[in-house]
Amino acid sequence: MAFFDRVGAEVTFVYSRTFIDEAPLAVNPGTHRRSVRACIYFASGKCTVGAQCNYCHMPHADRPPKLDKQQRTKFNLMGKREALVLLHGFLTMNATENGFLNLATDILDLLAKETMRHDAGEDATSSSAHRRLERVLVRMPFHQLALLSVSKADRGEFGELMVTCIEKLTDDLEAVRNNGLNA
Repeated sequence: MAFFDRVGAEVTFVYSRTFIDEAPLAVNPGTHRRSVRACIYFASGKCTVGAQCNYCHMPHADRPPKLDKQQRTKFNLMGKREALVLLHGFLTMNATENGFLNLATDILDLLAKETMRHDAGEDATSSSAHRRLERVLVRMPFHQLALLSVSKADRGEFGELMVTCIEKLTDDLEAVRNNGLNA
């Protein structure tokens, strides 16, 4: 199946295991049906249907934050360089706060080089829109920010390199975690 962007050009999707939620789908007790959506009545303690409920009664983690339509529009109106500089700052902050800055240098260096490829443009976003956008970006996970930079740069070679770097970082973080558990 082909997908097309707003201009009508065919879009190629790059798949990565970072998109896959590693937690298994919760199975609704009493049924063989898998349900991804949580039962809102069970969460509030008032589901009277019980095992016949079509929704999941298992605990669900909060969804990662994502840009709403207005924020996506503001982000898309930003110049490439401005957006990539913004994302670089949040990626650096995220890696520092989570203690893997030294492992994320490949991604940060790649993004810095890509940023330099684009011309500096006018700041097209208002300061209030910029702050609203930042409030969501600061809560996003590292890999989501990195993939957002891929979509903004809109260059296939950069996207392939970034996805490779993200996968390498994922492997490195798993190795560090496993070494920590074995120690």
